[in-house]
Amino acid sequence: MSDLARRSNNHFGIKCHRGWTGPPRVYAADDSPNDCFRRYAKVEDSYQDHSEFLVSGVRYSPLFELSITDYKGWARGLQQMGYATDRLMPTSLLNLLRIMNFIALMIKKISQRGLAEKSVMN
Repeated sequence: MSDLARRSNNHFGIKCHRGWTGPPRVYAADDSPNDCFRRYAKVEDSYQDHSEFLVSGVRYSPLFELSITDYKGWARGLQQMGYATDRLMPTSLLNLLRIMNFIALMIKKISQRGLAEKSVMN
């Protein structure tokens, strides 16, 4: 977990931006030495705000024209539309999704093997 997430419950690194009137802000180095980030009372608030940030922003509206299964298009589109300044963000996100998919498949295989072993023993 990042320092920003620990200090402010901001799990997506959403900056204050103009017009944001949430709780007191937290300042940290990002694009500049003292960037303003949103602070949330609860982690759940960060996830809710992130969803609203993407859905309500005109900047990201073209992404919602993509297929719901086009995660590669979303990763590249987020970068093209200025979601993150890290140019490796799409690659990092896609790698993370591949790892999560691999782990899910392994858990499924292990669960299936465990069920098969139980049925043989009975």
